[in-house]
Amino acid sequence: MESILATAWDERLAGPYDVIVVGSGYGGAITAARLANAPLNPKLKICLLERGQEWPIGSFPDTIEHVAEQTYNATLNPLGLYQVDVHTAIVIIRGSGLGGTSLVNANVAIRPEPDCFDTWPAAIRQAAQIPEGNAGSLWNYYRRAESTLGVGPHPNGLQLLKIQALQKRATELGKKVELLNIAVNFDQEGPVFTRDGKSVMRRKCINCGDCMTGCNVGAKNTVYMSYLPLAKLGGAQIFTQTAVRHVEKSNQGWAVSVRRHKNRFAFEDATLVASNVVLAAGTLGSTEILLRSQAKGLSLAPGIGSRFGGNGDFFGTAYNSDQITNNVGWGNHPGDPFDRSGGPGPSIVGLARYKTDASFVQRFNIEDLTVPRAYRNFLALVGRKRAPFPNWHREFTGATAAPRKGCVARRSQRSTQLLSDVSLHGPRRFRRAALPARRQSAHRLARRGS
Repeated sequence: MESILATAWDERLAGPYDVIVVGSGYGGAITAARLANAPLNPKLKICLLERGQEWPIGSFPDTIEHVAEQTYNATLNPLGLYQVDVHTAIVIIRGSGLGGTSLVNANVAIRPEPDCFDTWPAAIRQAAQIPEGNAGSLWNYYRRAESTLGVGPHPNGLQLLKIQALQKRATELGKKVELLNIAVNFDQEGPVFTRDGKSVMRRKCINCGDCMTGCNVGAKNTVYMSYLPLAKLGGAQIFTQTAVRHVEKSNQGWAVSVRRHKNRFAFEDATLVASNVVLAAGTLGSTEILLRSQAKGLSLAPGIGSRFGGNGDFFGTAYNSDQITNNVGWGNHPGDPFDRSGGPGPSIVGLARYKTDASFVQRFNIEDLTVPRAYRNFLALVGRKRAPFPNWHREFTGATAAPRKGCVARRSQRSTQLLSDVSLHGPRRFRRAALPARRQSAHRLARRGS
């Protein structure tokens, strides 16, 4: 894999860094960018470590075979992009590459409701109550991040068939669909970073729907397209394929034990030193490093590794309904047979809010969802092999399909009470309560936490 932002491993400093940042997702990339560009003299020596590899635009998998090949495994494939952690009560999907999970998320940049901070520390609760634009307001920082990430609504979102389907159902319940702020580019073209004749190029979205397997167009405003180039331009060294094993105190501050992977099977162990270390390897990644460090003798609070909770995401699906949703991706393949009436649009574009007058824990949102090309092919294969609903694939491609016995959403006056592939945010009991009793047999495709 070619490198554009990544620094060659042999260019690392022999002496201590001022700050080592572990992780290149939102937390790590923003921290590295702001510190590297801080108006200090002398400038801070910043090092950012990412265990995954760099994924230049156009190199992301878009077939199920390639997705399987690039699934992360600490022993067999430490450079894989997609990491899926399956636990008893939760399934967690995260990205392992330069840019972290921003490479494979659904782009949504929704602001939390102020009530969300009711149980947070007092300083944050108070900052959330200060109106945006005033000194000390928490929302000023959201605005700054939104500006750097280039978030905004889809300019033609209401014309997408999946949003029209969402609006149809919402209207029946007296609700209205909102177009979400998403980190997708619709109006800019050109390089965001260039080195040695190679560039990170930004392109306009083509509505291909492959956001969650990695954008091969260059329209997904990941931190690879924004904060990481800022960090690089500020002088930060960015090392990929470098997994942090543990940290420990040293005479120079902190010693960071790393394993540098030359490829999938060859590696070397090394130690980097810094005055300060910022762990930004994600909810699980940072915790894993802390627990390994604790096992090596680092004194930490006894609660490390406990009290985890998911973000309440559920995925639901319906087959053979009477509402064409066109919500299956075709990737960066102009002229693909599935591209019959325009692309499906980015992964998530809009939402409808339900129980808005209820207490905070009872509110939930329903959003649209586009299935990426890679999973489309997989689902089609499963459908051909098992054929539980022989005509279901036609519904996704725009062809008409006769209703089948046992289908979740049947052709009837109530058939629009369930939309194809909607992501429901909220506890399970609200998901079930939102559906008619006879349709609660819907298959739950996945559950994701963060």
